[in-house]
Amino acid sequence: MGLSQYVKDTISMDPVAWTLAIEVLFYLSTLFFFRISFLFRRKEKISLSDVLLLSLILSVSVVWLSHHIDKVSVFLKVINVGFLIKAIYLTTFMLVGTTFSLYARGRIDIKRLVFAVILQFYMFVYITMHLAGPAFYISTVTTFSWFGLAIVVFAFLYAINDKISYNKSLKLLGDISYPLYLCHSYAGYFIIGMMINLNILPRSLVVFMPLPFVLILAYFIHAKVENKFVS
Repeated sequence: MGLSQYVKDTISMDPVAWTLAIEVLFYLSTLFFFRISFLFRRKEKISLSDVLLLSLILSVSVVWLSHHIDKVSVFLKVINVGFLIKAIYLTTFMLVGTTFSLYARGRIDIKRLVFAVILQFYMFVYITMHLAGPAFYISTVTTFSWFGLAIVVFAFLYAINDKISYNKSLKLLGDISYPLYLCHSYAGYFIIGMMINLNILPRSLVVFMPLPFVLILAYFIHAKVENKFVS
């Protein structure tokens, strides 16, 4: 569903599918680039230089694409180049999370973390200021500073993470949050649509019916897919 966003003139049935499409691009671009890096370095460990180099490549690419969007759109007839630009633009920001991951794994110290995050955010702001108008992700024009605030909030919560007391309920919500994000809309739409067609409950109550099913499905994805993949 997410990949359909890259196809021109596609009508999405899900208003949040575009975020999934960007995550797909993030995973594919990092997988491809880091694998190539491993071949050259003969060492299967992501380094800070890998992350910064990929950020730079994506930054240059998205600015170039935005200034040649008409020509590229003619060449890539079925591709929604405007959305591709938006996805690459936001992928550069997502790489900040990869830098934090390197710190969490003990591969970089706090000084390199701070330097890298500032540099990555600078590149992100640079893109914002240099994207061509017709290709720009419009809502970001006035809100890109919120991305900086997001980094500050995340860094603060990460710093005090050890001081936050353990809570089983919050841990469960944290565990299923991503699977829930992936499945809630499509599974919810299916159940709501089916119950409306069967006309077995008032519509005001139908909207609440998918909740237990979606929570169970999200936990199943976490237990059977996420846990096995991480392990």
